[in-house]
Amino acid sequence: MNMFQTMNQQHQLVMHKQPNSTYGGAPLPQNYSTASTQQLEEVNIVLYLVLSFFTLGLFYLVWQYKQFKQCNVLLGEDHHGYAKWFILSLITFGLYHMYHEYKFSQDIIVLQEKYGLRVNGSEYPLLCLLISVFGFFLMVDFIHQDELNKIIRKHNELYR
Repeated sequence: MNMFQTMNQQHQLVMHKQPNSTYGGAPLPQNYSTASTQQLEEVNIVLYLVLSFFTLGLFYLVWQYKQFKQCNVLLGEDHHGYAKWFILSLITFGLYHMYHEYKFSQDIIVLQEKYGLRVNGSEYPLLCLLISVFGFFLMVDFIHQDELNKIIRKHNELYR
């Protein structure tokens, strides 16, 4: 690594304020700060549930897109792909969606650790998967959004 690259990395770290936390037990990635310093909007969960119900699930697709985008920004990487989720959920008749709910729950735990919030137990992803399996996927998204809103509040405090 030459001197210019070292100076550039140091400049990037100084330019972006990072929380004093870890990313899943490991140091935060170097590119963490580039995408995640923007302010995020919390979602009105009751409104989104009502809109999903009255549009017969069409608004649910918008809600999923927003959750994916929020989670990707908070993680600082493109971890959840909307098109991939949509296509695989259709092809597998919803089985991929259940798997995705499980993986999304794991990412929420990582984000809780990253932002120093109370961390849901290791049973949280399994609980969300079971709720999804029994057909209550909107309840899982309600829970996910509630946790995301808490993380977003903390994120916005750090990056005012």
